[in-house]
Amino acid sequence: MIAKVSVGRSFSGVVRYLFEGHHDDLQANKQAEILAANGVRLGSMEQMISDFNRHRVLNTDLGVAVWHTALAFHADDRPKLTDPQLIGLAEDYMRELRLDPDNIQWLLVKHNDTTHPHIHLVMSRVDFDGRTVDKSFCKDRSREAAKRIAKRQGLIVAAERQRSNVVNGRVMSAEWMETKHQIQAVVVAELPNVSSLVELAQKLQLQQIRIHFQHRKQKKGKGAITGITFEANGRFIRGRNIGKEFSAGSLQKQLQQTLRSSKPYSEAQLLHPMANKTTASETHLAVKSDQKSILSDVTSKKRNDNSVKKKAKNIESSRSRLPKLG
Repeated sequence: MIAKVSVGRSFSGVVRYLFEGHHDDLQANKQAEILAANGVRLGSMEQMISDFNRHRVLNTDLGVAVWHTALAFHADDRPKLTDPQLIGLAEDYMRELRLDPDNIQWLLVKHNDTTHPHIHLVMSRVDFDGRTVDKSFCKDRSREAAKRIAKRQGLIVAAERQRSNVVNGRVMSAEWMETKHQIQAVVVAELPNVSSLVELAQKLQLQQIRIHFQHRKQKKGKGAITGITFEANGRFIRGRNIGKEFSAGSLQKQLQQTLRSSKPYSEAQLLHPMANKTTASETHLAVKSDQKSILSDVTSKKRNDNSVKKKAKNIESSRSRLPKLG
């Protein structure tokens, strides 16, 4: 099992490919079968395209709204892959990416035009709450998700093509490449769980990976972060040599995109997560203020009670001085 991911702008293009293929391919050649869908009518291609496009207006700022994953399987696994099994695998894949299959639009189509079974999952990157589905590290996350699912379901894990070990014109050692892949895997796993680069550094340090930041020069204090270097196994690797998504600028952009969907954060808050927390002194002042408010309410109540009692005594005294009748 292996996952191949692409993102794009046109639902029309991807839906027509699923059923018509590229250019002059005939629909019969693809032997397309619709397996399942959520939030999409299945009467015709036009209905599917219309439903995807109608929903994407919940997030008009998102141009790249199409997520397309092809899940391919080894030919020897074909007897295990019933249609219900394929639907379950697609939903497992979504959950591995921390997506709720019930809260996003998706369409699942099976192609029968090759010796190896494969399915196509088209998802909208706008969920039913209008929030953006994160696409950062989508290829790495999908590859790891496919491996976990294959092992869990007893499927064959597809062999990956040998990754290039040439960096800036130099052939790197196997040990260097192993360290690079280790850093990639840890960053991909931890980035969705942090709100700042500082917090990411703290998480990585627990796994024997250190982050060194390069700052813009200025007269006082540290300037903005302009570069990032990872240290692991005694080796130092710049973020951009691990991959373009691991540069300082790209990591900060991904953090901003994630946080923007929940609440606005300033640049200072992105770099210093403590800026988002209430300090102990602020908490103490808030408690003291609450205590004063409570004491004031109690004192006011006592005064009111005393006033009522005093009025009752005055009424009783007045009654005792009235002349008796008869």
